[in-house]
Formats: sequence, C-alpha cells, structure tokens
Amino acid sequence: MQGNLKIWFAAGIGIILLLLFWLYSAASAIEPEGTLYMTLRELPGEANPVSIYAYDFETNDLINQSTDEGDYITNKYSPDGSKIAFGAYAVDGAKIYTVTNEFANVTPVAGPAGLLIARNPTWSPDGNLIAYQGKEDDIGDDLDVEQWMIFIANQKTGQYKFVTTGTSPMFGPNGELLVLKEDGVYLFPTSNIDWSNSDAGLEGDLVIGIEEGVGQANMKLGLSLNGSKLAWSVPDLETLYIYNISSWSPFSASLSNETQTFGFWPVFSPDGKYLALIEVEYEEGFEEGFPSLVVFHTGSMQRKQILDLSQYEAEAMFLTDWRY
Repeated sequence: MQGNLKIWFAAGIGIILLLLFWLYSAASAIEPEGTLYMTLRELPGEANPVSIYAYDFETNDLINQSTDEGDYITNKYSPDGSKIAFGAYAVDGAKIYTVTNEFANVTPVAGPAGLLIARNPTWSPDGNLIAYQGKEDDIGDDLDVEQWMIFIANQKTGQYKFVTTGTSPMFGPNGELLVLKEDGVYLFPTSNIDWSNSDAGLEGDLVIGIEEGVGQANMKLGLSLNGSKLAWSVPDLETLYIYNISSWSPFSASLSNETQTFGFWPVFSPDGKYLALIEVEYEEGFEEGFPSLVVFHTGSMQRKQILDLSQYEAEAMFLTDWRY
C-alpha cells in the first residue's frame, strides 16, 4: 500500500512539474516585436507633463517622443505611416492634431471649439477620416460613456461631424465605425455622411450587447489591423474578452477567449498574434495599484509581464498603437 502511495505521489509531483514547465515555456515563447506607443506621466503626476512614449520590444527601450513640455495624449499612426494623430491641450481648449512621422507640420483636426478633453484618435483605412472622443466639461461622472462624444473629421474637406455619445471609436476594415455605448458596442456606417449639419448624429446598430452591468468609460475596445479580432477590457468584472469577427456586413462576431485581469487599453500587434494591455495589481495595505505592461498570446491567452510602469501615474496611462 505504501509503495502505491509513493508511486502516486511521485506521479503527482511529476505532473505538477510538467505543468509548471509548460506554463513557463508558454510564457517564455511570447516574443513580441515592433514598437508599442503609449501615453505616460511620471510621478508625481501634476508636476510633470503627459507625454507620448515609444517602447521597443527588441531593445526594451522606453523613449519619450514628445518634443516639449506640453501635454500630449493618445497617438495613432495613419494607415500609410506618414502621419500621426494625437490629442493635446491648447489655449482655446483640447484638440486633435496631426503631424508628419518626422514631427513636422502640426495641423489641427476639425472639431468643435472649447473641448475640455480630446483623445483616442483613430484613422479610417483610407486615411481620409479621423474619429476621436471628446468631453466639453468636467461635470458628471467621467465613467459614464454617455458623458463623452464621438466626432469624425474629414481630412480632405476640413469638416467635422458629431456621431453619437460614447467612447473607444474604432474604424473597421471598410470604414465603418465601432463605438462603445451604455448598452454595448454599436456599428455606424460612414460612407454617406451629410457633412452640412455637424451637430446631427448618425444612426447606428447595436452589434454586441452587454450582458452584465452597463458600458463605462473605463472599458476599452481594441481592434486587430485586419478587423478579424475585437478585444474588450471590463475592469469592473476583471475580465478581458476577445471576439472573432467573421463578417462586417452584416456584422457577426462570437466570443473566442476570455481571461481574468484588471486591465485597460488593449492593443493588438499588427499580425493579431499578441495583445498588449496595461494591467494593475493591488496589494493589501496599498491604496494605489501597481501598473505594468503585459502581453497575451491571443490564441492560448498565455500572459507575459513586459515592463513595470509603477513609476508613472495610473490615471494618465494609455496604450494606443503597435507598429512593425
């Protein structure tokens, strides 16, 4: 009897060791490439500007790309890589700007005057439209998605259009626009916009509903470059969802993966193989969380911690773009 117990015990230890080795090997096999762009502010927060950084996965270098002491927030490269859209604060309010990839020819993007916040710019596939979210004042709950507004700017004509209330605008592969609203993700067509009335919103369809709770501004959407995968981080449920999109017209998506994480700002690698996320861990006795950059394999959902971000302010931290 004792001999059998020893055999079973040894077998159990062997299985545990094999499992630990498999988990270690899977995490070690996560080898992302390219450059990840993010917005950071060094602690202590208010004493330092909000700046755009570039993280090189090969060299592990994190480089501040902002050229002066102004506040710059959430950047996104154009589809051809020739321009960058970003949010910044000006004398007459917050705006979205474009600049060449050599940081020259700064140009404001069309939009309403007097926005308190303007961020999350995203380009249409043809580079002619830029969508972004904005807020006029600091009244109300910042987590309420209906307190935010989505705008589209026409880069050719200099016109802009209010789309709807919501957050996390994302252009699909055919120019359609995804927006997170209170009851879920909506899809808005952009092919026949009437630009003559900038204040009249667009009609959209609910394509992915929320099963628990309501949409909040701390939820974030991420879309793969080819439009086949959608990531949705839900901090209140400490869950990250990944959907496979099988069709855009009509829209069809199914949940393919989910994992437990208190994470924000999902960004896919250009090939869709990996997903970057800002993950925050809380320890007993500490009010402030400890943020870090992590990367998931979108197939196995194995996770690898890449970079400690605890020296930066968590409330001014955004992942925005990933390029090869």
